[in-house]
Amino acid sequence: MGLDSYYDNLQRCSVVLTLRGAGHDTFRFWENAACNALHVSEAMSLFIPNDFKDKRDIMRFSDIDQLRSIVDSRLSGRKETDQIIQNSRQHLMDYHLTTSRATYFIDRIKRVFN
Repeated sequence: MGLDSYYDNLQRCSVVLTLRGAGHDTFRFWENAACNALHVSEAMSLFIPNDFKDKRDIMRFSDIDQLRSIVDSRLSGRKETDQIIQNSRQHLMDYHLTTSRATYFIDRIKRVFN
């Protein structure tokens, strides 16, 4: 599957799942946040500036039973999950595009050197 086909198929998902990689942070987390799907992520001890809020912008789980419940809610077509999808994409656009992350980084560097 080529890259275009991969991204086309990814945009057709109802639920996207982020699991820990070799470390905690993974590129997939940010890629999944950009999808027009319910972003479900394993709860991880990461510091993310302007983090996504659980049950508002993202759904986080700690065990398989929580994951099953979240996916069941989405597949049953609950309206709450539609709002979470919209919130997630807006939060990504507001706080996590390259320009916002660069601004955050530069602000932190200025604090150190002032």
